[in-house]
Amino acid sequence: QDENSYTEQHLEIKEIAKLCQKMVDELLQPPLQKNSKKENNKKSSESESESKSMWQNQGQYECSDKDKSYRYSTQIYYKMDEGDEKKKSGMKLTVRCETPIEPSMLVPLLSVLNESELYSTWLPSWTKPIRMGVTESKKLHQSGRANQIVSLLSDVPWPLCQRQVILSALAIDDIDDRNHIVVKLQSLDTGDTYGGKEQQDDGPHEKIIPPPHKSTTRVELDGGFLFRKCPIDHPCLPSQELSSSTTTTSMATTSDEDEKNGDENDSHDKILVCVSFFVDAKIHFLPMSVINFVVRTVIGKSWNMFLHVARDVFAGKRPAHAKAIEQKRDTLYDWVDERVQTMLSSSLSSKANLE
Repeated sequence: QDENSYTEQHLEIKEIAKLCQKMVDELLQPPLQKNSKKENNKKSSESESESKSMWQNQGQYECSDKDKSYRYSTQIYYKMDEGDEKKKSGMKLTVRCETPIEPSMLVPLLSVLNESELYSTWLPSWTKPIRMGVTESKKLHQSGRANQIVSLLSDVPWPLCQRQVILSALAIDDIDDRNHIVVKLQSLDTGDTYGGKEQQDDGPHEKIIPPPHKSTTRVELDGGFLFRKCPIDHPCLPSQELSSSTTTTSMATTSDEDEKNGDENDSHDKILVCVSFFVDAKIHFLPMSVINFVVRTVIGKSWNMFLHVARDVFAGKRPAHAKAIEQKRDTLYDWVDERVQTMLSSSLSSKANLE
């Protein structure tokens, strides 16, 4: 169709689709790591731009309860890009986390992600060695089943002022075409419109993001989540012993509770939760000690708390989340259950065809 006939809304949707596709394509590729190019002395000939595009492997982190009744392994990567004073951009920290989960955990995870107004009840915060953590989460707008505009406030180390990010979260059901669930995250800034029009004294007006409070700096964030079938060679899965005489793989160890709920241990049935995002916190220099604290402690512990809370939701230990799920069951969570089953059925069909 001729793009000249597109409305502004059509062009905006097309641009969002391009950004989503780019994000998904990147998350489907294994992270290119700095120490992975060893052959033929390629490392010495890498350009500066190629070096900056590579990821640092922060290692694997384990999430489990005190009784070890469940265990999730997460691989964390990060990279830093220098700021640009002319463009008034600070150093950009990009983080990527990947965790294989059982299919029964997908709905609890999605519910924790969707209930944005409860973020401040479980996201961790710190006062030592530096002050950091989310202090407020507020939903500004919701459209459709799960698309939201959310405002998050966070403390940062003195003498910096409080940081704010206003996030647009767009949920995409790509199960029928590619067997994926996607959540695209994009920050909004002063003057951006959202949520259609609202009635005021002098008539309807576009909803516009206002300037930040004078004691607050607004930051940029771009990224998203991808939920898909987990590759059998993912580093967070138990080591696989492949034989030319069989197509079966060794089984991943899961908790007794998972077995009672009928989850199969076969790594073919795992779902990979992958999130990647960059943050421009409007800081032109970050000491390595702060970068290490953010990546190792803040990101690692926040991601583990995300998994812990989802596990609590699964076990019925989070009354606020349980109430929210029940209130939205007819409009959202029953539909999520149905779509997740479609995704899993499609994965099983693909597996059967390969066999």
